[in-house]
Amino acid sequence: MRSEKLYPNSYTCKEKILSENKNKSGIYMWANNINNKRYIGSSENLKIIFLQYFNVNHLLSNTCMYICRALFKHGYSNFSLTIIEYCDKEKCIEREKYYIYFFWNRVQHC
Repeated sequence: MRSEKLYPNSYTCKEKILSENKNKSGIYMWANNINNKRYIGSSENLKIIFLQYFNVNHLLSNTCMYICRALFKHGYSNFSLTIIEYCDKEKCIEREKYYIYFFWNRVQHC
């Protein structure tokens, strides 16, 4: 599988992440470089969702979400961010489910 974009350090790549994903929809994956856990999501507006993730108040008010707890605990510099696929807004949930299934099966068979 070839990803669309890889940002190896989400802290140092923050401005690039926000500018390159303006008005785009798609599937993304945060990867924790410490424990290798992955978090897959989708958004109809990637820039807006990433602005939320880069807001510490958002992380603290959404501790029910694994990714928010992990970003707060480990820090942005310990996460890479991959845009797995850009897609039409209408396809986001369908494609997100596909990639969750895809990565889940890869982990299960290793």
